Amino acid sequence: MKRRVKTLFGGGAVVGLVALSCIINIEPPGPIETIEVPVPVPVPMPSPIPVNAPEIHSLWLFAVTPATATFADEYARWFAGFQAAWARRGFAPKAALGRLYAKPGERSRLFGSWGFTNPSASTISFARAIRTMASTPPAPAAGPEEAALASLGTELGSLRIEVEGANGGVELVANPFMREPSLFVVVTVSSWARRCADDAPECALAGMRPREFFAAEDDAGKASWLSYANGTRLAAARIAHVAVVTREDGDDTALLEGCRAQPNFPALHLDTIESGGARYYTAGRHVVFDYCEVFSDPRRLETWAEERALP
Repeated sequence: MKRRVKTLFGGGAVVGLVALSCIINIEPPGPIETIEVPVPVPVPMPSPIPVNAPEIHSLWLFAVTPATATFADEYARWFAGFQAAWARRGFAPKAALGRLYAKPGERSRLFGSWGFTNPSASTISFARAIRTMASTPPAPAAGPEEAALASLGTELGSLRIEVEGANGGVELVANPFMREPSLFVVVTVSSWARRCADDAPECALAGMRPREFFAAEDDAGKASWLSYANGTRLAAARIAHVAVVTREDGDDTALLEGCRAQPNFPALHLDTIESGGARYYTAGRHVVFDYCEVFSDPRRLETWAEERALP
């Protein structure tokens, strides 16, 4: 049996005998080609967060639409940007997910709880939780726009949070809203029409306009609508409302034209969005981001989060 093998050995030709009488002809090598292999630049990760770091909490509320599950991974990237921005500032971010619209008489429910110990796993599980939430039937289009938020606020620190387990069952996870935070942020995401306008009687909460309801304070100057564990309340200045919503200043035609103009907006989504139709989130209480613009550049949200966390 003979085999011809090219290899590098001393720069000369050598003939040798090997087992089974194999003859190996070793020939001088040809020119050596140099290949440049780019070395990936590591993405900077936030420094480890101290155990006793001040916390920032966010409650993400989604108007569940036919497209919610489809774009769960995109929404999870928005969430991850928020979490990372606050971690870079030395805060311990914690978050939960819920529905913007609840059915009448339905008990308050959150669909997941996240910290920042494993950012990649949190992003994946956030997307999975959105799909779980989207698999439940949506609430009927009636009642105040933020009735579910008002209900959640009264029992935020005592809610049981159920998530889908690894084997398809239901598991309980820790409530993230136990320790008093430096900042509490409500993030509302909606590509659906508003239920009513901020000044419409249909949107009133406890007989007040929504902006008045969420601005109300108790005798100690704390926000009346939000209650943490053991009845702890936060000053209104430590609560922020962010809305990532479709435009409220035009019809569906104007909305679609604006969304098509965004370089990264998915064409698939154009059939499942609606203009706001009524002035609600732009009435003055919320920091408002255009839904289609955030789809095109989600760093807008992350930049706001990082700047909001500055002293």
